[in-house]
Amino acid sequence: MNKLVMRTAITTLAVMSAVISFAGDYASCKCKEPSPYFRVKDFTTKMENGNRRFVECSFEDSGMKYTADSNIGIFSNGNIKVYEGISSKGRMASDSVELGKERKCYNWTEIIPRDNLHFMNSFSINPDKEPAASDMTFEYMKGATLNDLFGIGKNNLSWILDAEDKDGEWVLTLYFKEDKRLFTGDKLTGDVDICIGERGGNSEIYIRGIKEDGTLLPEFRLDFKDRHFAASCGYDMQTKEQTNPQTIFAMGVNLAGLEFEGRNSHLYKNVVLKGIQIINKEKTGNYGPDIAFILAYLRDYKGIEAK
Repeated sequence: MNKLVMRTAITTLAVMSAVISFAGDYASCKCKEPSPYFRVKDFTTKMENGNRRFVECSFEDSGMKYTADSNIGIFSNGNIKVYEGISSKGRMASDSVELGKERKCYNWTEIIPRDNLHFMNSFSINPDKEPAASDMTFEYMKGATLNDLFGIGKNNLSWILDAEDKDGEWVLTLYFKEDKRLFTGDKLTGDVDICIGERGGNSEIYIRGIKEDGTLLPEFRLDFKDRHFAASCGYDMQTKEQTNPQTIFAMGVNLAGLEFEGRNSHLYKNVVLKGIQIINKEKTGNYGPDIAFILAYLRDYKGIEAK
């Protein structure tokens, strides 16, 4: 082998070795990169007169614990807007949700009609409950309100917000009680900002925060079909409409995790949030997400201070 060929071969081997080394270091780094998603563990409930109550839960890779005293029944206002059916999955901009024509808006105390028969599916989003659970406020009118499900002090996991996705997409807007706010961090940490339960573990939703001035953080996806992050809460739920029991799955999320998704960090770091939006934008024919519960870690709010 002449010197030129030998020199070329040595150079090629050196480059390949460097590439392999870099790839290994990069893979190792990626493995250590924190995730914005957290698996629920030790999810505990209790039964009271036919109603399931949340007690507490914790999360893998986080020292946080959620309890019934602090992390449920935390919303004071909101609405849900239902839109005309359009096939939209995969076409929406990450921080600009373009929906079809608004068909109906249910405000915080407005009665949302219920599907009271098995697989009736007349409404794209509606309250539902286990047969033995207590009557909702407007049971006699075959309906319930968002306040029934998510209002201050409410803790009944036997009530649920059931989605069909047959008539279109919807956006659920919820505002925290007036003296509480959610504060995002300045980096991705072990803090769990929001924990959402979904019946069946077979759907996905999008979530984004609402800032004090009403502007919105970029949205990102929670995929309850992903068993790496969506964990069983240890109980099944059978309701008047869905008579086949389905397991409740939950996932915790750190809203500073948008950096993990490659978003612009200045949009969400050290932000005070007064509420959240949950968005269903699945294609018609897919399973609509059934929202079993929404938990959050809030702090006292006095203007711009937190304690």
